[in-house]
Amino acid sequence: MRRLIGAAATVLGLTIGLPETGHPLALDVPGTHATLQLAVAAAALSVDVDNEITISVSPVTTSENVAIGNAFGAGRRLVIRPAAGLDRATIVSNAPTVTVLSITNAGHVTLQDLDILRNVTNVNHLVTILTGESVTIERCRIGTNAPTPGLPGYSNVFINYPTNVMLRNNILFARQPGLFDRAIDVLGFIDPTNSVRLYNNVLSDYRVHGIRIDAAIVGPLILLRNNVAVNHASLVPEPTGYRTQVAGAGPTVVTSHNVAFATPGSDETAALGAQSILGTAPPSLVLPKASAAPAFVALDWASGPPYDDNADFYRLVPGGPLHLDATHYGFTPPNAYPDVAVVDDIEKDPRPTGAVAHTDRGADQIELTTRVSVAPGSSTVLLSASPLRNPSGSPAIIFATSAAGRVRWELFDSMGRLLHAADREVGPGSRGVLEWDGASDRRAGILLYRVVLHAANGVRAEARGRLVVLR
Repeated sequence: MRRLIGAAATVLGLTIGLPETGHPLALDVPGTHATLQLAVAAAALSVDVDNEITISVSPVTTSENVAIGNAFGAGRRLVIRPAAGLDRATIVSNAPTVTVLSITNAGHVTLQDLDILRNVTNVNHLVTILTGESVTIERCRIGTNAPTPGLPGYSNVFINYPTNVMLRNNILFARQPGLFDRAIDVLGFIDPTNSVRLYNNVLSDYRVHGIRIDAAIVGPLILLRNNVAVNHASLVPEPTGYRTQVAGAGPTVVTSHNVAFATPGSDETAALGAQSILGTAPPSLVLPKASAAPAFVALDWASGPPYDDNADFYRLVPGGPLHLDATHYGFTPPNAYPDVAVVDDIEKDPRPTGAVAHTDRGADQIELTTRVSVAPGSSTVLLSASPLRNPSGSPAIIFATSAAGRVRWELFDSMGRLLHAADREVGPGSRGVLEWDGASDRRAGILLYRVVLHAANGVRAEARGRLVVLR
């Protein structure tokens, strides 16, 4: 039985993939270290259990592989995320032949809210997890920004020998369709304790398969919920959304509510006697590949910095093919084995939401009610905000805070242009309404709002959503 160097076995339970919080060693790129690899190397020498690398100036450019190795495990955990004040941070590789980020013989590593991009011709995987334990990648966009073709044989994310590895609320893509053979490729199940969980990921632009899983022995867990594979309309021959090489008498497969935008027969292919990883329909769905366009606001990645301007990339369309009625809703996983709860989406909007609370398939949660932010190590809701009336004749947000500080609210049009901003000082237990009333250029239609609490103790909490304004 292979085990991680320096990492203890993880007990399955309610905290899989959720790093403990407290007062971690705080490193920053470029604040404390000029490069991400230097920050990782510093964290590898830390005596702290919790270690956090933030990116405060985005994008970070690298010409080397950012390598996370066996210094990390249960006794020295690592989180890489944007710094406070940034919704997302971008890591851009300008080297074609190296993996952008690799996690090898490492455990208890979490990547959050990152855009991991190759900016030149691709000649390698983008992210690899090789003998990883308790590794979580969530709310990330992983793909290529360059329009040039690359060499075949590579994947957005390549995983070998996973144990409690989870990908949740990610978008995997290529600006040049067909650049990667596969979006997610998982193999190396040679230990009964191996397991992988794939929740609410969007897979697009792959040349051969969206997700391929290869496993044969008895014991491992393979779980897929609410994933969406989009076979690109221009690729000939048509790729396959899901490819299973999971032996029928082998691993435990738990799968439901996945989607393939594909021609029937190109939704899933299977090795002889293999178990389905797409799942039966319904609740899994096979939709015509042409219907992907009306299901999402944008299917194409707009190049160039700032990369996180791709706000509508695979954002669901109200009333579109993935949001027609309750039969198109996804699965809301419980926080109980074999599932792990999915409490937000790629924008950190909450799941489940809606007039009838539900979880949407894919990375975006379309109907918003209230989003809350929680202080590290605390169960206290710092900020809640939601439309006072929706639809409404004027934009109005009702909010509540549990900490003193300053609330800033911003209103944007559907293109992301700022229409209105205002600030208000608040105290603990404040409630109120933020309203843009009487403005001569008040817009009708769908508007976006963001409410940010800058608490006096330095903690930041944020709420965002959409509202409909009528004339």
